[in-house]
Amino acid sequence: MVLEERNLQLTKYNQCGEFQWSKKYGVMNQNCCSWNQIALGALDEIYLLSRQMVAQNYGFSITALDASGIVLWSKNYGETDN
Repeated sequence: MVLEERNLQLTKYNQCGEFQWSKKYGVMNQNCCSWNQIALGALDEIYLLSRQMVAQNYGFSITALDASGIVLWSKNYGETDN
């Protein structure tokens, strides 16, 4: 898995390094200070973790994907929900 942090594009390669798929994901309105990370679940789930600064408040989002990169669910959290 390769995550391009600036545009939140995820690219998956197989164990031999051959391209499988690539998808770009949207994030909430973002003014600056983005931080993105991926985590892999035990059942091939993929989690995109993203932190953004919006109007001088920090928030973050979690997006769950299946092994094909299809969004299963997504949740945004504001500063007070941290």
